[in-house]
Amino acid sequence: ERTRAAARRGELQREDEHRRARLQQALDDREAAESFLRLVADMLPARLSYWGRDNRCRFANRAFCEWHGVTAEQMLGRRIVDLGPPWDRRARANAPHVRAVLAGQPQRFEREDMARDGSRRVSLACYEPDRRGDEVVGFVVLAFDLTAEKAREHELAAALLRAEAATRAKSAFLA
Repeated sequence: ERTRAAARRGELQREDEHRRARLQQALDDREAAESFLRLVADMLPARLSYWGRDNRCRFANRAFCEWHGVTAEQMLGRRIVDLGPPWDRRARANAPHVRAVLAGQPQRFEREDMARDGSRRVSLACYEPDRRGDEVVGFVVLAFDLTAEKAREHELAAALLRAEAATRAKSAFLA
């Protein structure tokens, strides 16, 4: 009986060591995957963040943190209104979009933002609900800076108006 019990203990120890090794491998794999996803997210030129249903930040990429002048660690668990002016005003302006995305409706809209240096910027914001079954547990925000594109649009529109005016003047002259 003692021999069988000792053999069983040895067998259980080997199983336990094998389970621990598999668990450690799974933890290492998860850490590597998280590190890779952080790398990819930080390479994006757009501001990327994830917000829980309680409107607290669960993830923010480098572009988001630089835009807001915080570190990722400082942002975790905070609400956007915790950043103070002008972010609290933006949070109030975005409240209808947040309510809609938490109701399961994706949002896509342009908004005027103010950068930390005080310059006005135009952003395209995309809010995507994170559904777990029938429940929305949070949402992803992806914001692109469109300021340069909007400036080019205005330049092109002005050039078109000038070209149309020149065409009218030419037609009048020829007439």
